[in-house]
Amino acid sequence: MKDRNRFGALVRVTTAAALAAALATGCGSVTVAEDVGPDDASPDATEDATTEDAGHDAAPDEPTEVPPDATDDADADADDTTDSGPAEVVDVEDTESSTTCTPFEFPAVNDTFLAPGDCNGANYQGHLSGVNLGMGPGLFRFVLSPAAAEALLDDRVPEGSLRLQVMGTCPDGSTCPFAPGRLDVRPLRNDWDEGSSPTFEGYTGADWCRREGGNPGPRWAADGASGSGDVDSVSGGLAIDALPRSVSIPFAPVEHRRRFAVAERELSMRVAFEDGTGMLAVHARESDAGLMPVLELTVCE
Repeated sequence: MKDRNRFGALVRVTTAAALAAALATGCGSVTVAEDVGPDDASPDATEDATTEDAGHDAAPDEPTEVPPDATDDADADADDTTDSGPAEVVDVEDTESSTTCTPFEFPAVNDTFLAPGDCNGANYQGHLSGVNLGMGPGLFRFVLSPAAAEALLDDRVPEGSLRLQVMGTCPDGSTCPFAPGRLDVRPLRNDWDEGSSPTFEGYTGADWCRREGGNPGPRWAADGASGSGDVDSVSGGLAIDALPRSVSIPFAPVEHRRRFAVAERELSMRVAFEDGTGMLAVHARESDAGLMPVLELTVCE
């Protein structure tokens, strides 16, 4: 890549229950092994023991014995007739409607930075292998997949971030400057030019005053792509206190729908130290694939 210019920087059913179930079906009484006479039964036990047919009173201190055949029949009847109540019902519809979210990544297709005061259209920065966020605002453009574009318009993209790899050594061999500060992300209009890259051709890229190529080319609403016609309110940001190897700047994707170029499925953003104190150089798309800017979106179905 040709670099030039300014770059400083995740039942059990018991026998008693079965017996009750069988009796509830009205299929007849179940015979027990032995009768318990009325002299042996206590009043309380008589009141508590209930059967649908004229039944026998069970002794309070002894479990009623049921012949094996009767138990088997009762279990079979229970299996055939037991009605699972509302608490047992599984709502299949609710289960199937659970939300599934998937992360997507989109590498930058264009990027540049705007050097303050540089309004000579012959001199742009889009062909460089770095974006000097200390010198001026960085512009980034990404092309979304059809599924991600549809999800963005349907408000099904709850999270987003811009991942940037920090450049330690600038193209001229010097150490890239760093100063702490807060990087802010804003939705950016999509009609801007990166310029010819990696080969430099004058009057083809955006600069501080112009957003497109030409001599003169169309201008920004305000210098530095800072006017209300250029950008919307801050959609996210990140405070940087120490020199990192990479940064991931979170933002709210929903704030970018108004500036989203639907037909092209293109999303542009402006990233800058708006407090005027920070300095950071990051790799541009002209760098190796593992170093270029990446847009990260969480898409939900």
